[in-house]
Amino acid sequence: LGDIPNAKVCGLPTERSLFTVIQGPHIDKKSREQFDIQTRKWRVTIDTETSKLREKLEFLKEHRIPGVEIKARFQYKTRM
Repeated sequence: LGDIPNAKVCGLPTERSLFTVIQGPHIDKKSREQFDIQTRKWRVTIDTETSKLREKLEFLKEHRIPGVEIKARFQYKTRM
């Protein structure tokens, strides 16, 4: 995220699911294959003004990567 100033990237723990499949359709149970699915998560924190928030979200939408899911959560402070 070199193009977005004030962006902080933090890697979260990787989830890994391992499963085993018997290779042959018959008796041979010793012949197995193992597969795994890894889910990697990253937290991106962007400190910005409310007026520029739409611009930064459009940047993320334009540079979308296939197979990547994006969830957005907003947190803001008001002046008293």
